Amino acid sequence: MAAQITQSDESDRPAEQGDALLSGVSPRQMAGAIRSLDSRLVGMAVDSSADAPMLIYTFVVAGRTQTFRLAIDARECESIADLYPEATIWEEQLRQQFDLTFVPDDSR
Repeated sequence: MAAQITQSDESDRPAEQGDALLSGVSPRQMAGAIRSLDSRLVGMAVDSSADAPMLIYTFVVAGRTQTFRLAIDARECESIADLYPEATIWEEQLRQQFDLTFVPDDSR
């Protein structure tokens, strides 16, 4: 089954009450914590309408959809593709649309 990228639906909407806005947390830290739960990545997007651009990650965690927003201050972000291989598709799409670079984890 091919993944569908729905960037415009996610980035154009305001943060909802169920969204988690995370600060001081890297994409890898967030993904690593969620990975230990019954989870799967179902979407990634960028919200560039805020003061600082936000990376938006949407997961299904224990049967519930949960969205996490992380402020980014550079064009280089940590990749989570080694934790969630399906992130590769979204990271490539966001690279093309927003000139973001997703850097793989070098600590392994």
